[in-house]
Amino acid sequence: MLDDDNRTPGQEDNTDPGVKEQLQDDAVVKTQDPKAADDGQGAEGHDGKDAEKSQEDGKTEDKAKAGDDNADGKVPEAYEKFSLPEGYEYDEKLAGEFGGVAKELGLSQDKAQKLVDYYIQLTQKAIQVHNERSAQISEEWKTSAETDKEFGGAKFGENIALAKKALDSFGTPELTKHLNESGLGNHPEIIRFCWKVGKLLADDHQPDDLSGRMKDPNKKLTEEEVAKLLFGGQKK
Repeated sequence: MLDDDNRTPGQEDNTDPGVKEQLQDDAVVKTQDPKAADDGQGAEGHDGKDAEKSQEDGKTEDKAKAGDDNADGKVPEAYEKFSLPEGYEYDEKLAGEFGGVAKELGLSQDKAQKLVDYYIQLTQKAIQVHNERSAQISEEWKTSAETDKEFGGAKFGENIALAKKALDSFGTPELTKHLNESGLGNHPEIIRFCWKVGKLLADDHQPDDLSGRMKDPNKKLTEEEVAKLLFGGQKK
């Protein structure tokens, strides 16, 4: 059916009055119902809004991800001085070498500091294990010395006094400190050596030079004489 716009000029409107009235009523209903007009755009309108929202959400996610990546900052041109626990000496050369590696790995200042902290934890743990093992070995040496067949047993205390006398006479405070701190002072062979030297200083032990023969049992050797017997020279 042709509508009014397709009539030629001057042509009479022969449309049935009833049909014409129905057409007019339909036009009025469409004009008064905006929801129907929106529904006419329907899917196309909503699809456009959804696409726009999706793009905005994607941009937000990208920004959030970028924020996470840069949460600790960017890779610096030069790293600041790293923090070390109290008692640690800062090594500029080593820090510079580490900084080069950290920069190559793309680490920020904070992430590089985390590696430094973790390395310190590892070294502290290694030192702790070493010290515990050293203490254990020192105790094992002490037990062996106390039961030694030559200087251990019932006279262990007396023989240790002789060994200490020799150490005090021929050693230095630095040597005594090292023996105590390292635990070597408990080593049976260290004690044996000092004990034998201590016996040379005793009144009733005086070998004739290096032969082991008694020269004068009632005469006590001087420190210089003991040094000559042991080292072939004067006490220094």
